[in-house]
Order: sequence, then C-alpha cells, then structure tokens
Amino acid sequence: MRKQKLWISLSALVLILASLACGTPAATPTPIPTPTSPPPPPPPTGASLTIINNSGVDIWYLYVSPSTSSSWGDDQLGADIITAGSTYTLTGITEGNYDLLVEDTSHNTIETWMGVALSGSTTWTVVGAGGNTGGGGTVSLEITNHSGVDIFYLYISPTTSSDWGDDQLGADIISVGSTYTLSNIPAGTYDIKVEDSSHNVIESYAGVVFDTNLTWDVTGSNTGGATGGNAGMSSLTIINNTGVDIWYIYLVAQNTATWGPDQLGSDILSAGGTYTITGIPPAFYDVKFEDSNHNVLIIVEAVDLRSNNTITLSP
Repeated sequence: MRKQKLWISLSALVLILASLACGTPAATPTPIPTPTSPPPPPPPTGASLTIINNSGVDIWYLYVSPSTSSSWGDDQLGADIITAGSTYTLTGITEGNYDLLVEDTSHNTIETWMGVALSGSTTWTVVGAGGNTGGGGTVSLEITNHSGVDIFYLYISPTTSSDWGDDQLGADIISVGSTYTLSNIPAGTYDIKVEDSSHNVIESYAGVVFDTNLTWDVTGSNTGGATGGNAGMSSLTIINNTGVDIWYIYLVAQNTATWGPDQLGSDILSAGGTYTITGIPPAFYDVKFEDSNHNVLIIVEAVDLRSNNTITLSP
C-alpha cells in the first residue's frame, strides 16, 4: 500500500513540474483601432466672386448690393483687406443681379460695377478706373421730375446692351417736382428711360455719354434732355413729308448693334408734321422711322449731330 501511494505522489509531482515548465499562455493583445479621417466639408453653395486687385491701392471695403436695392448694405470684408496685387474670393452669394463697390481706407471709391449677374464663379479685376464698362471714373445723374407724373422706374443700360436691365430706383419714387440723384455710375455711353407706375414710358434717350456728372430735366416729351459738364447737347428736327404717320423713331450712335428705345413714346409724328428731339450728345447717329405696325419707312445713316440738325423725310 505504501508503495502505491508513493507512486501516485510522484506522478502528481511530475505533472506539477511539467505545468510550471510550460508557463502560463500569453494573452492575445487587443488591436488598436485605426483613426478615421473626418468627412470633407460640403462645397459652398451659391455664387462666388473673385476680386483681383490691380488698382495699386489696398481695398478696405467691399459692398455687394442687389441691383434693386437703394442702399449698399454692409461691408463684406470685415477685418480683411485686399492688398494691392492680391486676390480675394467671396462665396455663398445668392445668385442674382448685383451692384459692386470697393473703397479704400478712407471710403473713397476705387471702382464700381453695376448690374452684374452673379451666377457660378465671377471674376472682377479692379483697376481703379471706375468700372468694367471702360470708363474713367464714376459719375452721377441728377433727375428732376417736371413731367407731371410720378416716376416709379428708372433704367440705365449700356448702349451696347440688348436689354434694359434692372430698375435703378428700387423702392424709391421720384414724385412730381422732386429731384433724385443716382451716384457711382461707371463712365460710358448709356440709354436711359423713366416709366410711370404702369411701366408706361415717360421719357427716354439713347446714346447719352456719361463722362461727367449729368442732370436730366424730365418733362414727359423728350424735350428735357440730359446735360452737364462741358459737353453741350444737340437737337434733331424731323420734317415728315412721307405722307405716312410716324409712330416710332429710333436714334442710336452710328454703328451701334441694336436700335435701343423708341424716341416718340406716346407721341405720333403725323404726316406733314414736325418733331424735335433735344438733349442729344454730339456725335454721328443712325435714325430709323417706323409706322404703326413697325414697318420700316426709312433709315437715315450717319446723321451729323455735332450741332443742331434738321432732316426732311420724303416718300
């Protein structure tokens, strides 16, 4: 019996020693998760405006105002400055038509750009010349309303444009007898028109040269004219001997691609009658005459209006 017990004890000892020799199994380490990259920010929505400052002057203030607004609104740069030679991009602009203005540190106008259609990406290279219409600075137009009708709409469109663009008055009204001044107009050649509350034309002019501050005395019959500066205005007297009433007269600077607005408005130049258009900037003009159905009666080209002139229309 003692022999058997000893053998069992030796067997147990061998098992214990074998277990100690093998050691405790090593634990499997937990893998470290790989950090994930944050998702990219969503692309900006709306239109963007990139400004290249080639004006030689630091831009401290930028205004982007809807063309229908009567005020410039808030500065868009905040604490930023667009230094001379640098580029700045403004994003998230609601698509539409805008007037743009940049100023220096003293709020002096460096350049404006009126009636800009902002859609997608637009670039504005500021050179300090008053606007992207090729002018030398900006001018103003002072309108005095002697027409007897309140003016609800004012349009100033580059003569080279095929449409009138946006109304410049916004919520303003030029009541009878009052005066209104539109500022920061880039120098250039424009067609101008005013309308009543029902969009009836009160008075319009084509090919007006904006190279200095102008005044426009609106009388309702195209007898006022836009005047100002050193440039005197001319008149054109038309004698209608065609035997047909003339309902539409178009007067545009020579070689202009489009005819622009009608000069008669609600007037009719009857057969045998005479009509005078005044306030015409001195230049050579093409003139077109139409009947009540817009049939062309005659076109007179290269009319010299560097001074007052008269043309007689024959059958």
